[in-house]
Amino acid sequence: MSHQECQDSPQKLDERVSNLPSESEIIGHWKGNIDQPVVSICCITFNHESYVEDALKSFLMQETEFPFEILIHDDASSDRTSSIIQEYEAKYPEIIKPIYQKENQFSKGIHPNPTFNFSRAKGEFIALCEGDDFWISNDKLEKQVAALQENPECVLCFHDAKKIDDAGGVIGSMVPCKKRYLSRRELAKSPFTPTLTRMFRNVGFPWKNELNLPTAMDVCLAAYLSKFGGAVYLGSDVLAAYRVHEGGVWSLKNQYQKCRMTVDSSLYIASQFKYGSDVAGADDAFVYHMSSAAGTIFNQMSYLTVLKSVMSYLARRMFLSLKLGLKRSLLILSRKGGRK
Repeated sequence: MSHQECQDSPQKLDERVSNLPSESEIIGHWKGNIDQPVVSICCITFNHESYVEDALKSFLMQETEFPFEILIHDDASSDRTSSIIQEYEAKYPEIIKPIYQKENQFSKGIHPNPTFNFSRAKGEFIALCEGDDFWISNDKLEKQVAALQENPECVLCFHDAKKIDDAGGVIGSMVPCKKRYLSRRELAKSPFTPTLTRMFRNVGFPWKNELNLPTAMDVCLAAYLSKFGGAVYLGSDVLAAYRVHEGGVWSLKNQYQKCRMTVDSSLYIASQFKYGSDVAGADDAFVYHMSSAAGTIFNQMSYLTVLKSVMSYLARRMFLSLKLGLKRSLLILSRKGGRK
């Protein structure tokens, strides 16, 4: 959507959503109480004016027999993201439930989803999608709810996604762990399950108002969920699109930044699985994530970097040894000179 389209009137919005069902049509297909949604879609936005409409449309095109709600948290965007959300909120007031911040919360060390979205989610299940990504299948929610209902021992459901560039061109794929079922012990190791593909049971979350959590909380979330069950993989269905762009939290980070984020997450998860506790798989998870932190640090250092570090260390030791030896030689010479 172009910047000019964002500035269009409400009448223009009607044209943009002409291929979407109205709110009454969506609700008309639901069986159950609208105030007791089965799924809470949790979406966080920040300066996503060029993308957020794709996300909103992908939520509203979901064809379900159960009620769902769309919980959006806009973190004080400086562009027109909040204005676009307000347009859709006016058209779908029973479904879209936004929070508009006046001050950016993430910059204060607060993660918006745990604090503002998870805490108000009414759904039995939570589905994630950030405002710069979107879903591409209108039966995504139906498939994932069915999979979790058929597998009560599983707490998480995930699937494949494609990667697209800023212009919408496909540039790759996000291929998660391909195992059909993950045990609690396996999920505790946080195997790759793309955030925008996740649906999980609303088990309650401990991070509301907690400050300075790791940036990559999606990694920590998977490990936390393992305390409540395993995971089920839908197979090779590509049901979502992950957008790579300059404003992305992860996609355009450099290797050092990614290394730091990964290490922070691994250490945090290890701290949550205290060694020697009675939680199933806690010891394995603790050891795995401590080892992962150390391995990440080492792997990000190239052999040349390691060699340079070693050579630098040896050079410093040789310099100190020579310096000390020179001092001793001068001291001996001065003593000999004094005897004469």
